[in-house]
Amino acid sequence: MGSSSTFILQWVVLANLVLGGLVLILAVATVILRRFVSRQALRIDRDLVGLRAEVTRAIRPGHTGLIRCQAEPDETLLLDAASDRPISRGTTVLITAVAGSFCEVLPIEGRGKPDQPQ
Repeated sequence: MGSSSTFILQWVVLANLVLGGLVLILAVATVILRRFVSRQALRIDRDLVGLRAEVTRAIRPGHTGLIRCQAEPDETLLLDAASDRPISRGTTVLITAVAGSFCEVLPIEGRGKPDQPQ
């Protein structure tokens, strides 16, 4: 009976060590991935400021609308957008800032289609 208890205790200790190692690996991977995602988000935010976009859902003060912009030649983004003035659908806007989960925009005179990125 004694050797059976020792054997089970050894397996329990080994299982705890393996699980502890896996938790440690997961924690390190999470920290690394968060840093990578954060850097990517900052890069995307900086890349959006200055782009022209088209309003696809009207923007009203205090409410977000929707804009479509060409971030890359092969990448079209639909983004929530806000402004301190009403902007109707189809208006070309300039992205002036990225604040949290939405872009701040200003209307550009005229209603033409947004410029393509260079």
